[in-house]
Amino acid sequence: LLLPLRLTREISDAVHAKSLGNPLFAKSLLRQLVDENILRYSLSKKRWVWDINVVKSVTVDDNVAELMKHKLLRLPNQIQDALKLISCFGTQVSNDIISKLCSSSETSGDAITTSLEVARKEHILDHNDQVYKFAHDTLQQSAYDLMSSAEKGGCHFRIGLHLMSSVSKEA
Repeated sequence: LLLPLRLTREISDAVHAKSLGNPLFAKSLLRQLVDENILRYSLSKKRWVWDINVVKSVTVDDNVAELMKHKLLRLPNQIQDALKLISCFGTQVSNDIISKLCSSSETSGDAITTSLEVARKEHILDHNDQVYKFAHDTLQQSAYDLMSSAEKGGCHFRIGLHLMSSVSKEA
C-alpha cells in the first residue's frame, strides 16, 4: 500500500487475523477486497483507501482451498473449463500437450489459449515458453475439485482419446 505504518496497522492486523498469517491466503484476501471495491485506490487522495469496519466484517472461508474455489467460480465458464481441463494433468502441463488437445478438440485452440492467458493475468497460472503451471498447488486442486467424479472420469477419458489420436496421426 506504500503508506506509513500508522495508517496501515489496522488493515494489516485485520488481514493477518483473517488469513492466519498464510501469505497465499492474505494475497487472495487482499485481491477479494480490491475486487469487491472495499480496498480501492483514490485518485483524489492519491493513495489506497478502505473502511476498516467493512474490512473487518468481510467473511472469509475457513481455508485457502475454499477461497481459491470461490475465486475460480467467479471466472467466466470458458476459463473455468480450460482450468478444469489442464488441472487433470496435475500442477503443470506442457504447451505441446495443450496443442495436441486443441488440434483434436471440438473446442477451438484459440479459445483455450485465450482462457489460459486470462488465467495467467489473474495470477492463477504461470507460463514460460514450454509450460503452463498453476501458481499454487491449491489452485490446481481447486480447479480439479470444480468437477464431479463423473466429469473427472469423462475429462480424463476425452484427454486419453485426443492424445491417442494425435499419436496415431504422428505415426
